Amino acid sequence: VATLNQWLPVRGGFPGPVLVRIDGLDTIAYRAIPRQTVAHIINRWTNIAGLDPTPEHQQHILHTVLQPRPADIRDIALLFLLWAGALRSDELVRIRLRDLVFDDQGLTIHIRTSKTDQHGKGATKVIPRTPDSGIDIVHLIHQWVTLMRSAGAVDATPVYIAIDRHDTLILTAHDPTTGVETPAPPCTTTSVTDIVRRALQRAIPDITATSYTSHSGKRGIATELAHAGADVREIMNVTGHTHAETAMRYIEEVDRWNTTALRRLQL
Repeated sequence: VATLNQWLPVRGGFPGPVLVRIDGLDTIAYRAIPRQTVAHIINRWTNIAGLDPTPEHQQHILHTVLQPRPADIRDIALLFLLWAGALRSDELVRIRLRDLVFDDQGLTIHIRTSKTDQHGKGATKVIPRTPDSGIDIVHLIHQWVTLMRSAGAVDATPVYIAIDRHDTLILTAHDPTTGVETPAPPCTTTSVTDIVRRALQRAIPDITATSYTSHSGKRGIATELAHAGADVREIMNVTGHTHAETAMRYIEEVDRWNTTALRRLQL
């Protein structure tokens, strides 16, 4: 009952079958899923659980199905890394596991190269732990890194890698001409934007997600910092802006809404 209550609002109130098709972009198509898909879902989750589809294993399989999928863990971690780290998508896809350092204070991110770093000096950003808040960002990122390590990822593995339809992390690439296995490249910056748009569409169904890009995370954290009362220098320290005029735009935009005399009317 709980899982149906979770699914039905996502499906929406359109007439037709309860179980409908979902395309590769997580868009719902209001047609019934075929019987072959039902069999595929059962077989896929049975294989992940490492079990035979016998009645005594049903509870174990059900428990496995209800666990977050690797792609969900990855996407949540990358969204927070993009946002709290005030990163551009090109910076995000270049990050390797060796560039993330966890300690009692939080997470340190080493940015080795950047579009605005003309001299290759690199940069360091930090995300503090927030165990007393509703969301501990560092914990969510660490959860994804732990999953990668358990799958065999090494220090040089990109943080943002592909995951196939069987929930297997793609850590290596096969060269068909030489037969050699090489480390898999990171996903593209375009796919970062796809993750942002899918998340927005899920959270706010009536939003026009195509109006947003991966740069929206950088703008979002700057705006939130301005709402929280951060000054220009503090915002620049997080976002990496080199010109105060750019950071001031976010403060001015927030002030415009907070200081308007119309608020005195208490409409």
